[in-house]
Amino acid sequence: MQFSRRRLPPAAGDSFFIRNQRFLDPLKALTAATVLVLLLTCANVANLLLVRASQRWKQTAVRLSLGTTRGRLIRQFLTESLLLAASGSAMGLGSPVGQTAPTRAGWPCGMFSTRGW
Repeated sequence: MQFSRRRLPPAAGDSFFIRNQRFLDPLKALTAATVLVLLLTCANVANLLLVRASQRWKQTAVRLSLGTTRGRLIRQFLTESLLLAASGSAMGLGSPVGQTAPTRAGWPCGMFSTRGW
């Protein structure tokens, strides 16, 4: 029994491989745009939290004068911030899941199918 030797082309030569310059340059531009949007979003969230805290100083002063401990105030503010962050994260993670299902259904030949795994 003889085995024939076959040469396989290198993966870097494939048109769908990431090292292909056709896909790498637009990917770099998309990454740079994504980083810029994330930086702007972080600055916006920090600004919103700063405004929110500056508007609540009267409420904080009244609560402290009525006998609320600093620990309780810190717990309340942390709970509110964590609840806000968790709801934003849930919406941020849920949005792509809801958007990719119709996209995957529209791809020909089950390109993103995981049946073969």
